[in-house]
Amino acid sequence: MPRIPMTCAAAAIVLLAMLRPAVRAETEPSTLPPESESGMARPIARLFEVRRGAEHLELALGGDVPTPVNQKMTAAANAGQAWVPAVEDLREVNEKWRPAKIEPRNYAKVEYRLLGSDAFPPEFSEDETTKGSQFAIAIKESFPGGQAVRMTYSVFGVRNRTPTVLSGTAIISTVAVAPFPLPIVLKGDFQAYRLGEAPARSVFQRISDLFSGCRHR
Repeated sequence: MPRIPMTCAAAAIVLLAMLRPAVRAETEPSTLPPESESGMARPIARLFEVRRGAEHLELALGGDVPTPVNQKMTAAANAGQAWVPAVEDLREVNEKWRPAKIEPRNYAKVEYRLLGSDAFPPEFSEDETTKGSQFAIAIKESFPGGQAVRMTYSVFGVRNRTPTVLSGTAIISTVAVAPFPLPIVLKGDFQAYRLGEAPARSVFQRISDLFSGCRHR
């Protein structure tokens, strides 16, 4: 679930993902048709904040999803069902929002990219997750060597937007070590819900301006 402060906007991402077995270690996720898929729906959530920086929009990771909301998602995941947050769920996330602790024991490095379709590199223009989307959000998280998970790479291709919701296609590729590199890939559709009150000019309008070459005012 992403969040955006009052100077921009706030949102929460919920994924309805398809789990598929990976056959090789990947440094960047592949969205080529897999040999087989589990067919199981699994809602998962990510929190992050898109905010105005000194020169451009910035992205910061959020902390954990509040326990009551996480319990609802877990119940849906165990039942193989989709899940949509209620108003009270979004309120709970907004009220208990806190940034992720980006420190050496938790993260080795966090990298992100916010790209308009006219700035897509070849892999984004050709990949089924991002091809044809309006813009993309990519987050690469690298973890210390002592952790079982070494890297997570998430890509969200935004295809539709309203003042309160972004939606599109996404892929999350995680490389774990058990005891050799083992990629786990989740892919499917996502929705990102804005948290808090809407600003005078929404982040979606600002992103649209940015990606169309307009400057912030």
